[in-house]
Amino acid sequence: MDKSSSSENIRVSRIKTLLKEKNITQEELAGMIPVPSRNGKDPSSTMEPQNLSRCLTSGKISEKLCRKIHEAFPEIRIAWLLGDDEYMTEYDWADSVQDMKNRVADSMWGIIENSLRKEGKSLKFVHRTGQHVDSSQRLRADCYYSIVDRSGKELKRLTALEMVQFEEKIQEYCDFMTGKYL
Repeated sequence: MDKSSSSENIRVSRIKTLLKEKNITQEELAGMIPVPSRNGKDPSSTMEPQNLSRCLTSGKISEKLCRKIHEAFPEIRIAWLLGDDEYMTEYDWADSVQDMKNRVADSMWGIIENSLRKEGKSLKFVHRTGQHVDSSQRLRADCYYSIVDRSGKELKRLTALEMVQFEEKIQEYCDFMTGKYL
């Protein structure tokens, strides 16, 4: 299957998902898509339902049609309609970015913890209110990081800012090594 037919098929799937999410029919969607009138004088013409149905059935969904649908539903990302990514809305995209940041922070924690364990130490996250804090909140939260020995005695304390700066140094080293070897 060539790339264009593959992208058109995913566009059909995305439009069908949109119909389901918005709880509207193909006919209702067609009525929201402006098209030039045949005589060029009627600015309020909309797509005929059978034309939208034909596009969906044939699998031929143009970028222009996706952009018209995006105009009708600006909260739906054009990149998603076109099949370029998996994030239907900006909220979905932002959640995925935060999820990635959380995974990176967890990975950093694992790397640091693994290094400390070799020396009989461990890393503790201390949040004074006991609430969960994700990686995006820790600079605003009342928290710190504590390096403790086997008995739990605190050996060093890092503020959230110091920990973020340390993680950035680890990330810089990872970037350097990735560029060097891959």
